[in-house]
Amino acid sequence: MNKSKIPTLFDIESQALGAGRQVSYEDDLLLKILGISPENDENGEDPSEELTGEKLFISSAVPLNESDKIRIAKQFMRITGLSIKSLITIVDPTLVIGVRLISERFYYELSGQEILRNLRDQIEVPEIEEVSK
Repeated sequence: MNKSKIPTLFDIESQALGAGRQVSYEDDLLLKILGISPENDENGEDPSEELTGEKLFISSAVPLNESDKIRIAKQFMRITGLSIKSLITIVDPTLVIGVRLISERFYYELSGQEILRNLRDQIEVPEIEEVSK
């Protein structure tokens, strides 16, 4: 996808909420993925507040189950070498099928919407074509 078309992380969240999409803040699941106990530490602080890394959005055409979310987040960390400080999932039926992953430094999309967009771009031809003889 053209980088100029990639929305900011704030835009992703606000557009999803504005469109009535199912947006889930996966704080407990993220702690589970990272192997951190969700209980407050001895100082009474929330352990998720100390996390560093990327804010990761996982958008999917249909709701994902917990094991799918865990697998995707772990693959993201393995492939990119980046850690995750926040995990947000969005159910976006406009994707048709597939998923989209967006963080501060990473973009990946494999969706029906992206396939259709690429097909449209490939078959668009100017209205007037000159033919040379």
